[in-house]
Amino acid sequence: MVGMIFLWLLFAVLVGFYASGKGKSYYLYAVISLLLSPLIGFLIAVFSKDDEEKLIKKGLKQKCENCGELIRPEAKICRYCNYGTQAKVIESYSENQNNSKKYNDKVQSEVKLENVSVADEIKKLSGLKEDGLITEDEFKEAKMKILGSKWN
Repeated sequence: MVGMIFLWLLFAVLVGFYASGKGKSYYLYAVISLLLSPLIGFLIAVFSKDDEEKLIKKGLKQKCENCGELIRPEAKICRYCNYGTQAKVIESYSENQNNSKKYNDKVQSEVKLENVSVADEIKKLSGLKEDGLITEDEFKEAKMKILGSKWN
């Protein structure tokens, strides 16, 4: 019995939160859910029209410039009429271009690293060994690392 009362109260509170997300009064829908039933309160909240002015004031929604439907403020294109504000579309395009350029630069730098041949790397190591900058053991170890990384 206590568990059922707890669930009744919990669902009434959740209905209140859902209604407040639609721009409705949290307290009104929580009380309706407490008195009638959380299910009835939820159905009333679902089928009641959103309070557009409250949602716009809170910054949760904005009106589409073309069709007037409520859309999210971060939306670049309206989901109802596929209209995009020119500034947001241009911003999105330039953002995609910047991301694409960064990706291409990264790939090109990785390709440049991979284009260095094994023979060139070993030749450089050999030069370091001849100049006395590395020992024979260091040369052999580095050579095995190079050969191992290319063949794995």
